[in-house]
Amino acid sequence: MVLVIVLCVVIAIAGALALLSQTDTAKYAACEQYRPVVEQACKDCGLGTDWVDCLLAAMVVESGGDKNVKSVLNVDGDIMQAAEGAYGWIVMNGWPERGISAESTEASIYAGVMEFKQNLQLWEGYLGTITPNDATEIQLVIQGYNFGADGWFTWCKQRDVHAYTVELAREYSETKMPADAKGTPTHAQKWLTAYDAIHAGH
Repeated sequence: MVLVIVLCVVIAIAGALALLSQTDTAKYAACEQYRPVVEQACKDCGLGTDWVDCLLAAMVVESGGDKNVKSVLNVDGDIMQAAEGAYGWIVMNGWPERGISAESTEASIYAGVMEFKQNLQLWEGYLGTITPNDATEIQLVIQGYNFGADGWFTWCKQRDVHAYTVELAREYSETKMPADAKGTPTHAQKWLTAYDAIHAGH
């Protein structure tokens, strides 16, 4: 009887893991279709195309590449969840000079690339040059994408933080974020899982 129960539990766990794997694979595939747009956005925004995998991983975490997703501001197509960020104007108004329509996946990608670039430059001013291979440092940048760059950066710098940990992110969330907007302390952790999977395929 005990053996039967154990086997049932093992089968259930295996099934859950298989379903999770299928879900993740679908998200990666959905985001991968936007690779050409992300590459062009990097070129247009002055960010090296070696950051494309990093940005696609961010997209996986933000929306799973679902073009029907809405932002917290109820904006359509915000697959990078960038409407409330510093470059949300691109999402809201488009970028006519580049032929980008408002409330489109392209607008969200361009806004997300600009947001990431700004956050990256902020952290490089403190940590020095960060490359796409510096996952530990990039996690600090990515977590700022979720929390809001300036507050998270200032808090970390005051504590001489040089590497992301979930514990640090939870402390910041609990002590500094508004009661109705605590962010996701594991955001950068989820990003790293996606980044490793995407990067391994290229």
